[in-house]
Amino acid sequence: MTIASSWRYLMTKILDAFGNFFRAVVLPKHNNPDFFCRWLDNSPDLETQLLVAPGKGYPVEGYRNVWTDGEQEWFNIRYPKNAMGEPYWRDRELNFDLGEHWLGIGTTWWDWTKRESVACAFDFDEVTSHAPGVGVSDDELDKVKTRACELDYVEVLKSTGGGGLHIYIWFDENDRPRTENHTEHAAIARAMLGKLSTDAAFDFGSHLDVCGGNMWVAHQKMFGTDGFECVKKATRLLTNKDIPPNWRDHLEVIGGKSTKVRVVGVTDSGEEIDEQDPLAELTTAHPKVPLDETHKKIIADLEMTGASCLWVPDHNLVQTHTCALKTVAEQWADQGHAMRGFFNTLSPGTDLGKPNCFMIPKRDGAFMVFRFGKGTLEHGLWKQDRQGWTWCSYNKAPDLYEAAIALGGAELEGNKGFHFGSLVNAGQVVKAIGSKLSLPAGNDYDQRTAILRRNNDGRLVVEIDRWEGDTGFDNWNGQKKNKWIKVFNICVDTTEADDDYSRYDTLVRSCRSPSDADAGWRIRVNGGSWIKHPRENVTSVLSLVKPPDVQTNNILGTAIMNQWIMVCKPFHEEHPGGRQWNLGAPQFIYQPAVIEDEEKPQHPHWDRVMAHCGEELTPIIRKSSWCRHWGIFNGCDYLTAWISCLLREPFEPLPYLFMYGPQNSGKSIFHEAISLLITGGVVKADRALTNASDFNGELANAVLGVVDEVDIAKAGPAVYNKIKEWTTSQYISIHAKYQQVYQQRNCLHFVQTANFRNSCPIFPGDTRITAMYVGPLLEEIPKPRLTQLLEAEAPNFMATLLGMSLPTSETRLRLPILDTVGKEQAAEGNRDSLEEFIADSCYEVPGCKVPLKTFYETFNDTLSAFESARWTKTRVRRSLPDNFPVGKSTGGQLYVGNISLIEKEIDPKAPRYVASGSYLKLEEE
Repeated sequence: MTIASSWRYLMTKILDAFGNFFRAVVLPKHNNPDFFCRWLDNSPDLETQLLVAPGKGYPVEGYRNVWTDGEQEWFNIRYPKNAMGEPYWRDRELNFDLGEHWLGIGTTWWDWTKRESVACAFDFDEVTSHAPGVGVSDDELDKVKTRACELDYVEVLKSTGGGGLHIYIWFDENDRPRTENHTEHAAIARAMLGKLSTDAAFDFGSHLDVCGGNMWVAHQKMFGTDGFECVKKATRLLTNKDIPPNWRDHLEVIGGKSTKVRVVGVTDSGEEIDEQDPLAELTTAHPKVPLDETHKKIIADLEMTGASCLWVPDHNLVQTHTCALKTVAEQWADQGHAMRGFFNTLSPGTDLGKPNCFMIPKRDGAFMVFRFGKGTLEHGLWKQDRQGWTWCSYNKAPDLYEAAIALGGAELEGNKGFHFGSLVNAGQVVKAIGSKLSLPAGNDYDQRTAILRRNNDGRLVVEIDRWEGDTGFDNWNGQKKNKWIKVFNICVDTTEADDDYSRYDTLVRSCRSPSDADAGWRIRVNGGSWIKHPRENVTSVLSLVKPPDVQTNNILGTAIMNQWIMVCKPFHEEHPGGRQWNLGAPQFIYQPAVIEDEEKPQHPHWDRVMAHCGEELTPIIRKSSWCRHWGIFNGCDYLTAWISCLLREPFEPLPYLFMYGPQNSGKSIFHEAISLLITGGVVKADRALTNASDFNGELANAVLGVVDEVDIAKAGPAVYNKIKEWTTSQYISIHAKYQQVYQQRNCLHFVQTANFRNSCPIFPGDTRITAMYVGPLLEEIPKPRLTQLLEAEAPNFMATLLGMSLPTSETRLRLPILDTVGKEQAAEGNRDSLEEFIADSCYEVPGCKVPLKTFYETFNDTLSAFESARWTKTRVRRSLPDNFPVGKSTGGQLYVGNISLIEKEIDPKAPRYVASGSYLKLEEE
């Protein structure tokens, strides 16, 4: 549905026009008028965005998101200006027809005049509203709705078109959080998402589409649907006290400086600990365990102590204080439901308001607790791993070590176990690890000592004093002087070897490929680099660091059962979570420059490179309605959009770019400039394309494959087949020499440069290659100087790349192929004799057919004697394009369909011939 024209709002101030138009025209038709009025009644004060539809207009060159029909110009409007800093708005007259051009109106729910957050909003959109692989499935949406509806402070609406969900958290108007700008408002929203996830024990963040950004309050898509209808109202408003105290930690994430919030703690001496990379590596090594009811009860009780307690969903951990943990453990014991295991701390607790530890959830309500500050001295219950993390378990069944230390055991040197001055204490230890110490009846056990230790197979060994007159010890070993020894069928290890995840993960890792094939072992060498090594080397390294009583095979087995998955996620962090390892993934070198609303990023030398390399594309682009619709007016725009797609949507296929021209014409600077923007991910691809053995290990995790001044066409048709596959396939097989083949998602794109046009295999009908001639330089800038200029302008160029609207395409490539004159000539030069005959002497006529015998004889007459011998009738039949099928027809003869040897008038409604088994049939038959 399109709202009627609003000519009467022309030349009215924008804020008045918005209020009057949407109240008079849209409100009566809105599915949720009460909700819409929350914006409408406060629209001048709320950060707002108007989205217009291009309609039948075309973009205005030199401006982003501005369209014209030759009479009016219309554009998106967002107020206030400079929302990220010191906001302001200078109202002006609206000079286009609002009713004709509006598409959506939305707000962030930030009151920029009072500098406070009215609400936090979150968008969970359905899969069908997005590109493949984006959005939330129906089952997941149902889970989101169910969990959200359980919270009294949450309001749930249907999304713009009714397929997804919008979740709102409203603040009490008398106690709203103070937010100085849009960035702080977005940080509040991100922090509240963590509260939402904690309270519902559900990971809302993994399903999220929008958090704290613009949320539509009215949209053309809502008409004829149930968009914005209320699913569940909120029954409680939140206030400032409900805001997570670490909300400012989210500012770096909102500003693009980090992908996760910083986790900062203190030591007992008050030293601040800020070690983000080691912490991220540690937390992602552990499987992500959702909070259960026991976890939530522990967190709630920690909050009641008044000590620092904060759930950090980015890292799936809790920040708190060890003294608070001790208090809660004692409270549970006093209440008659003691925690499993033991806990104690040496911290004096001088400042409970600052966290000195963090906890990672484990199964069945347990936690692993880590002290801030590597090498921290703690109670004997705590351990240290190879990287210096001091840690212990919390609310988890203890192993022999933990129980013995807690119940008075003295650890013997050489891993010989624990000595107890009383069998009573020894019996308590055995009970704590889940069993009972059964001793022969009729003997006096007072004042006897005992030793408990672990057998090599993990069972309990009990050694007690041997006294004269003892009876019933027939099945005990009495060979040791004055001692009775017995191996009990009791496992002394914890049921969860949690420590195995962190103790050796920072040194050795067993890996598997994205396609679940074994990917070998990695060892971290001095300096931090991870190097691939055989299992034998891993065994040698572990023998240097493992405790004497731990079997190397047990460590290796645990590592294999908990392998790291080698993933390919360009421009994401090294450890995305869930034991995924994004090793060596390319990253952005430059953060985008902050550009004011009215300004445009300035990068003249980048523009010169793009314009020079893409000059031949400009005349073709001028004729393309698709390019005009997306604001691509010339070769500079096209190549800029190509780089933007590569960086922002690396898994989307793009045209294979082939640039050819004379030496020193500036072709190579295109791919060299891209390499200035990212760390790694740019590789030489000519060997992978031409290697007859199909080895291509260098392409793993690459986003840009470069073929520089190499004539790959000489390698034959196999090269073109690889270009076709690797340019458009969703997955790519990686085959490094001497390694097992595995598949990964394809993020590879190509740029080839050469002096000669025939260096790239371009064939008739190609739909993957955009070829362009790059002429001589009009002005040469020395490369070192040009590189300096490009690096200086890189932040501004990144602002353009990350801020431009990405085009969508109806083809399999994100950008369209542009057929230049040079490409057509290159394709003609690669035609075989049959393709030349069809192009020069035949006509494609749907519904027409020619006997194969006649077609072959006519073709054969054009060939030399040598060529005639090569082009047999069988070869001709097999080489005909699919649009010219061969099959039996009239009289049982073989015919070629949809072709004529003489020019005929084409009936656009005529059905085409298709192959049906061995016969030709018209499509309508």
